[in-house]
Amino acid sequence: MKHSYTPEKIAAMTDAGLKNLLGNARRLGAEDVVKMCEEEGAKRRYGGELPAEVSAKLEAALSAYESLKAREKGQKSFRASRTRNAISRNGLKSAVENIVMRGASMGFATLPAELTFEHAILTYPQCFPEAVVEVARNRLS
Repeated sequence: MKHSYTPEKIAAMTDAGLKNLLGNARRLGAEDVVKMCEEEGAKRRYGGELPAEVSAKLEAALSAYESLKAREKGQKSFRASRTRNAISRNGLKSAVENIVMRGASMGFATLPAELTFEHAILTYPQCFPEAVVEVARNRLS
């Protein structure tokens, strides 16, 4: 599908416009637009604390966990409140580091490995302390 969206155009959108575009792109299967929207959304939410692609991958892991829990509970939606509150208080990077260092991340036992915080950490090891990378590596091996 041909479109004219660029990261610059998406960055200029309002939050409501971005949310609307993301929903439409998902519905229509425009994966490149979905990726640009998710990266912009992560940048807005986390203020550039981590590179956009890292934030987007961590956010995707959290969203996958929430979707799985909603299906398990037969609910329309589920919010990982403690995790989201930790992110609000401490920032995405610090919250994820703390979760991984405490033990397996919340979705570790239930999600495919590529959708876990640990996998995101190993995909972008340069963004995290070596101790966190080592714990993630050991857990996934």
